[in-house]
Amino acid sequence: MKKQFFRLPESMSPQARSAFLIAILLAVPHFAAAAYYLYLGMSTGVAQFYALAGISFALGALFGIGALLSRRGQPTAGILLVLVPLAVSYPPIATLAGGLGLVLGLALMVAGPMMAFQVLPRRSAWVLTIVTVVSGLATLLLDVFGSTARPSLPGLVIQILAISVVGVLIFFLVRQAWGFISTSVRLEITVWTGMIVAILSIVLVAYSIINTRQSAIDAAEKQALAIADAQALSVSENLDLPMTSARTMAIALKGIKDPGDPTSMTRDQVNKMLYHLNVENPSFLGTYTLWEPNAFDGLDSQYKNAPAHDATGRFIPYWVRRADGSVTVESLLDYETPGIGDWYVLPRQQKKEMVFAPLVYPINNVETVMASFVVPIMQGDTFYGIAGVDAPISFVQGMVDSVDLYNGKANAILLTSSGTVIGFRSRPELVNQPATEVFADFKDLQPLLEKGEAFTSLSPDGKDLRVFSPVNIGNTGIRWSFGLIIPFSEITAQATASAIRQAAISIGLIILSLLALWYFTGQLVRPISELTKVANAITGGNLNAIAEIKSPNETGILATAFNAMTSQLRGTLSTLENRVAERTRNLELAGEVGRAISQVRALDVMLTDAAELIRKQFDLYYVQVYLADPSQTNLILQSGTGAVGAELIGRGHRLPLNTASINGRAAIEK
Repeated sequence: MKKQFFRLPESMSPQARSAFLIAILLAVPHFAAAAYYLYLGMSTGVAQFYALAGISFALGALFGIGALLSRRGQPTAGILLVLVPLAVSYPPIATLAGGLGLVLGLALMVAGPMMAFQVLPRRSAWVLTIVTVVSGLATLLLDVFGSTARPSLPGLVIQILAISVVGVLIFFLVRQAWGFISTSVRLEITVWTGMIVAILSIVLVAYSIINTRQSAIDAAEKQALAIADAQALSVSENLDLPMTSARTMAIALKGIKDPGDPTSMTRDQVNKMLYHLNVENPSFLGTYTLWEPNAFDGLDSQYKNAPAHDATGRFIPYWVRRADGSVTVESLLDYETPGIGDWYVLPRQQKKEMVFAPLVYPINNVETVMASFVVPIMQGDTFYGIAGVDAPISFVQGMVDSVDLYNGKANAILLTSSGTVIGFRSRPELVNQPATEVFADFKDLQPLLEKGEAFTSLSPDGKDLRVFSPVNIGNTGIRWSFGLIIPFSEITAQATASAIRQAAISIGLIILSLLALWYFTGQLVRPISELTKVANAITGGNLNAIAEIKSPNETGILATAFNAMTSQLRGTLSTLENRVAERTRNLELAGEVGRAISQVRALDVMLTDAAELIRKQFDLYYVQVYLADPSQTNLILQSGTGAVGAELIGRGHRLPLNTASINGRAAIEK
């Protein structure tokens, strides 16, 4: 005999079986949810997901214990280990992640009472009903009015969870109503077919919703990447002019230290070049050059404290644009101070083009935020100084402010790979702030930004899609990144609206299908109902009842056979009644003959009267009565009707008592 892998004891009560089934049905998805939350926690580092994983695992374990208790014949303890933990844990779960409480709260309010009344006594079931409804309502309200800082689960997970909850609810509803459903073939066909249609519709709609949502996300990613690439290119082009100008100046000034170059420039000539470069480029904030001690012309001692010089006499002119648009010269400051003077210290150390942004530098005693493009002046491997151009950072802020996507709900940002904000849409106060003010997970983003490749990522709370595109700046090797931050709710808004429409249409179609199914099953079952009514009528004694079903299918054939059977039954009963009537008539005749005979004393008179009575009662032409002689060898005619009978009696008519004659055979067999 094949051993079954698992079998419930036959002695289990219906309540214990229900409690066991409920516990198992809830334990499995909670263990699966625990694994998923753990994955989310490990991939995002969000503590709430770890908490959800722990709670879900604990609930699954409790439900497993409840299933064991139910299997051992303790359904009350088993169902309490299901409903009480659900009522206690679901409200806190709603505070940990957005979107969960709505589904879980509604499920608890609907399924909790059904599970309680299926297992517990009426009074206890009412208590648990109140507890689960209150807990479910609290869970729902905590989700709706909870903190917006909560991480959200992907919409797909919420949809799958909702579909699972609906499936469990349908299962419990059908289970509870099955006793009533099984009383009607029409109901059974409608319910089973309706469930199949509903499940298939849910699966198809869910698949369509998932595909639509994913298509919306893919399209949004492509669009966002294209926009980010275009904006990054625009930033690069805007940065290319000051970078190229600084490079051109460095090449021109490099000739001063080239022994093979017959041309040379004085400090005044260089100042004129810087002045005109600034004037002819209104987008520039400043132009400058800075040389090592005595590196320009060896005459630093003659220019101590001169205009565009400091006490060292080094050549450090800074031509800057004032608020009124005029361009004047001043000395560069703090150029040897690490940190604030990195715009000079680092190019001298690394001997390559560099850009510094955002850079805060005092102009007219006002701390001004700018981008500084610096090119070292090199002759061979010898560093002599730098040539630089400053551009106001406002063009970057204007660029990110001009981004208008998803009805203004998307944000744009320009940041350095080292983690400094250069521009953030509609929030200029974040300029020069660390990127962690915007991205809590910047440490995870930074390696990707430094690679200089376009990429997308999901915010830790799952609410935003982030797209980054690199901004290359000349030959500096420095890369900025232009980023877009788009709320998933905006990306999937159309998909969500489409999903709602699809769900509404599907529900409508399911309802119409059920109504049509109810009608057609009624037409299908109607002949069976008619046959049932006729059978009940016949059972009640009405053998004239006929099934009026005219159909070429099996029900019509069945009705024809049923009517034929009824007709045969009527014929059989009629024959039986005739036989009973005939028997009754014979008995009555025998009684009448007996009474007539009893009144006659002479044998010949009695026999004559009997023969005549028999002839009349049975409407016969001729009747004879024979009696056996004492020797039992002959039958002697004792009475006969009519003249023939009288003549035969006169002759003494007799018949041998043997089987040669009909009368003899009848007498012997009698």
